[in-house]
Amino acid sequence: MATSADFMVDIRLRAPGVTEPNVELTVMQAAIEFCERTDVLQDRFVPGDAVAGRIYTDIVTQDPSNLEVQRVHKVWYGTGPEPLTHMSNISVATPYAYDAGSPPTLLGTAAPQGTPLIWYEWASSSTRIGIYPAIPATATAAFPMVGSLKPLKTSTTVPDALWRYWYWAIVWGALKHLRSIPNQSFSINPQQAVDEFNRYCNRAKIAAIRGRSPGSVSATMYPLA
Repeated sequence: MATSADFMVDIRLRAPGVTEPNVELTVMQAAIEFCERTDVLQDRFVPGDAVAGRIYTDIVTQDPSNLEVQRVHKVWYGTGPEPLTHMSNISVATPYAYDAGSPPTLLGTAAPQGTPLIWYEWASSSTRIGIYPAIPATATAAFPMVGSLKPLKTSTTVPDALWRYWYWAIVWGALKHLRSIPNQSFSINPQQAVDEFNRYCNRAKIAAIRGRSPGSVSATMYPLA
C-alpha cells in the first residue's frame, strides 16, 4: 500500500505552499473519487459462504480494513463456468422479497431451494447480496465474486495498483481539490487540474472495461474500396 507521502513531491511542485495535512486529505479524496468514477480497481473477493436454506450471502474483500466494495459485477456458484444472472429490479411483487429468516419466507411461504441461478442487491446492506432460489440443503459450494473496490474513508493508504498504474490520476485529483481552495498560494489554474483528472478518469473507464496493458496501441481506420 502507498501513502500520501508517495505523491507528495509532485503535488507540492504544482501546489507550492501546500501543507502536509492538506496533501494527506486530498490524496485520499482523489483515490476514492477516482475509483467511484471509473470502477478501475477490481478484484476477486473472498468466496461468500453457502449456508443451506439461506437466501443471501455476504461479501468479504481481501483487505476489509482498507477497502470496501463499491459494486459487485459477477457472482458464481461453486466452480460453475457461467456466472449467475443479475437481477437489478427488485420489488415486493417478485420472488426476491423473501426475508432473511431461517427458513426465509414470503407471506408465510418458505423460499424454494435449489441451485442458485440469480443474484441481486440486498436492500438493507451494501455487504450482502441476495440469492435465488435459496441455497439447497445439500450445499457444498461457495460464491466467488468479482467487483470493484474503493478505499474506505477511514483509510490512510492508497492501493498499490493506483500508485503503480494511475499515479498521475491521483496527483491531479488531489490538485483538483487543493486548487479549488480560495485565496491560497496554490489556488492557481484549478481548471487545469479538473481537466487533467477528467482525462485520466476517461482513460481508466476504458481500462476497466477492456483491461489495462502497458504502452499504447493505435490503429488507423480506412474505408473499404
